[in-house]
Amino acid sequence: MKRLYRTLRFQLLFRSLAILALLLCFIGGTQYMFMTRTMYENQAISIQSDINSMDQSVWRSITTLARSETPAHPNLIYPGVTVAFINPSYKMSVLSEDPHAGAAPSFPKKVYQDALKDTMALHYQVAHNKAGEEIIVVFQAISVDGRQAGVVQMSTLTQPLNDSLFRQISIFAVLSFAALVIGLFVFLPVIRLTLKPLSRIVRMMGDIHAGSLDKRLPIDRKQAEIESLGISINQMLERIETSFQAEKEAKERIRQFVSDASHELRTPLTSIHGFIEILMRGAAEKPEQKEKALQSMYA
Repeated sequence: MKRLYRTLRFQLLFRSLAILALLLCFIGGTQYMFMTRTMYENQAISIQSDINSMDQSVWRSITTLARSETPAHPNLIYPGVTVAFINPSYKMSVLSEDPHAGAAPSFPKKVYQDALKDTMALHYQVAHNKAGEEIIVVFQAISVDGRQAGVVQMSTLTQPLNDSLFRQISIFAVLSFAALVIGLFVFLPVIRLTLKPLSRIVRMMGDIHAGSLDKRLPIDRKQAEIESLGISINQMLERIETSFQAEKEAKERIRQFVSDASHELRTPLTSIHGFIEILMRGAAEKPEQKEKALQSMYA
């Protein structure tokens, strides 16, 4: 396993899949944030459209109900939505309360002032009800007979939106995992094909030894890096072959020198050996023969 991890093929595959996984996580996170904002805005726009589509008579009924504190008007009962009215004095009157959405939350005056200042803009906030559940609250200023009457506040749970987001992210996660698995089976042959020239160089370098330095690697012109590597290795082999050839020639010259020296020394050594043998046989006791033998040996 350790040897497999150290291979270039495994490292390229692992790093490619890691980069792909990081990109998919980045895309998923960005998509989640974008979809969350978009779905919340679309929900707020839908609620704002419901408020703006109400008839003027409904607004008059709302202001009357707010003053008389009577129960909510039937037209304002929306499933899953809590409706409240904030008059110009910033007093809240709950017109319809859904048990799932919870009680209408109260916000600082500035929130309602902003809604009254810009009646055409979309004003909403994401908050939590008393049960700790996340809700989206829309604020829309209403006018009766050309005069601002107050702010309608509608709130609903974001759980259905979050459930839809979770389904979308789950689908994306499954598709991302499938993409990684497909990438594993696609990248492996692609990397193997890409590294094939390098693998061929490794095999040929294993076949080259001191007795076959005349071999050269084929140059693959399709990949610049592999081409440069092949050229460099061939140049190195040429230098090594030249060095081995020079060493071989030097050894041959030394061998020839030793052979010549041995041949040149054999004759005088034989002569010296003969004169020594003559001296040992008694010539050493005869001055004339001794002197002649020594002179010959000296020469």
